Amino acid sequence: MSIDPKYHFSFPETWDRNNPLALRQYEKCAQSYTNIDDFLKIYTRSIFYHILVWCLLIYTTISLILIFFNKNNYSVLKLNKTLMIIYAFSGIICILNCYLRNVFYESIPCAVVIFLLDLGYIPNFLSCMGCIMYYLQQCYLTNNSYNKALNKNYIKQGSFFYRACLNFKEEKYVNFILYCTLGGIFFSSIFGVKGDYYTFVPLTRGFCTTK
Repeated sequence: MSIDPKYHFSFPETWDRNNPLALRQYEKCAQSYTNIDDFLKIYTRSIFYHILVWCLLIYTTISLILIFFNKNNYSVLKLNKTLMIIYAFSGIICILNCYLRNVFYESIPCAVVIFLLDLGYIPNFLSCMGCIMYYLQQCYLTNNSYNKALNKNYIKQGSFFYRACLNFKEEKYVNFILYCTLGGIFFSSIFGVKGDYYTFVPLTRGFCTTK
């Protein structure tokens, strides 16, 4: 097989030439390498990477377990237990998604990557925001109670964010996280049917993008 003069080596034999994502990856990156061995090394993860990821998974899992068994401590620290559980659990999904995508980069179904992305990053980000709002709510309530004790006519005129924190409701916010996550999965399903970056039939495998 002839080699394109733009590249120093031909398309890797272990890759699927019928996969447009693999072809795009080759055309985008192969020009920067002089031999195929160096080129393929960028898709191989080191032992250190595996150790690091598994340490993160174990650490996050232990944190999740501790949240379940130390619920009283979180109320003292002005932290919301439910949101912390969502944050830790979705964090595990984010780590797994990143790990699986990198280790099985050439074969993992793109639909799995996208759905894990929705199940991980959306609730992870929103639960983080919720934890901040809940913490500030407790601080604002404590501060307002103190000021009212000193001055019975005390009225705080706060900003929109201040009022949003004071009106924060755990149940409503958890439902908001759920709806946003389901919405992300719904739109990802539509993109899979349209086939802009990945398809369900035939199932796109490997070299997945999240743009």
